[in-house]
Amino acid sequence: MVAVHIGRGPKRVWSSRVLEWSLMVALILGLAGVFWRQARVVQAQAEWATVRGTLGALRVAFVAEHVRRNSVPTQARLSPQNNPFELLERRPPNYQGEIGAGEHLAVRPGSWVFERDCVCVGYLPNDAEGFESASGDAMAWFAVSPSASGGLLLLSAKEAYAWQGQRID
Repeated sequence: MVAVHIGRGPKRVWSSRVLEWSLMVALILGLAGVFWRQARVVQAQAEWATVRGTLGALRVAFVAEHVRRNSVPTQARLSPQNNPFELLERRPPNYQGEIGAGEHLAVRPGSWVFERDCVCVGYLPNDAEGFESASGDAMAWFAVSPSASGGLLLLSAKEAYAWQGQRID
């Protein structure tokens, strides 16, 4: 007698185990994507805070230098042509140095520079995605100029800048 073996039908390609693992991988990838996006937002906010802190430190250094020079009348007045980063006790770790006109293309992202020709302090953001300028320039430039009285130096934005929806001044 011949025994006939009857199969159970075609094999299921999508077993419950494969489906579970697929859902787990999709969930992990989704969470990794959300984490990556949030990490970028936090990193941009940290950079924004650092930029504001450096601008504040430069402005405080201008006031401190003005007070110091006015307390000793024999010293010469502070010139806007001087590099304002020289007034800081410590330069920012991302200070790249002095540059001339047309050398701003060599500036590394996330770096501060002083341009001698326009007497400006410049910053090139790491992530230019949220940075906007009226002229379309990728760098934020801040002019160093004397106040109306001539003694105190001021640091003012050369044009309207916005970064992450906030105005830079």
